[in-house]
Amino acid sequence: MNKALLKEIVSHVYANFAVIPSNFVNLNKTSSLMEPKYLLKEKLTFEVDNSSHYGQMWGCQMAVSQMEIKVLLGNCTLDKEFPECSMIIQPKNAPTYGLYLIYNESFLESEDSQPMIAVSPDDGKGWIECNTGLQATFLAAMEQARDLHMTWKICSDYDNLYRAMISFLKFHLEIYGE
Repeated sequence: MNKALLKEIVSHVYANFAVIPSNFVNLNKTSSLMEPKYLLKEKLTFEVDNSSHYGQMWGCQMAVSQMEIKVLLGNCTLDKEFPECSMIIQPKNAPTYGLYLIYNESFLESEDSQPMIAVSPDDGKGWIECNTGLQATFLAAMEQARDLHMTWKICSDYDNLYRAMISFLKFHLEIYGE
């Protein structure tokens, strides 16, 4: 697996949602998924070193014609100098995708960013890391959604995505350890 390419793909998707800075996204024309209007009342709860952590969650759904995509973003940051985010993307009638990245400009040059794109064919119950071909297919779908200028609204009916997020975080932890 090409980790440098993987980091670029995850960073690109996060930048398209204005989660991380980018020089190719015009913030005057695009919303950030982290805007208060997309903030969900639920918190992302996870355990690290026998301690509970609570992160904010944002969610949006986009639709055009018969295509619908739901997106959840969870703040997994433990050290504010190294923001960590997990994203779950669920296209209608398609597998669920999970993305993870620790964002720090110095980390983008190393493997410390723990990038991941994984797919779940069963609504987040089990995960498989995406190979380069699946990563490319996922990126192409996300680019198509952006090019279609799909409008965003706050996410509704996302309980299964929340469960998928928790499951994905456990999978990520299994791969990268504590």
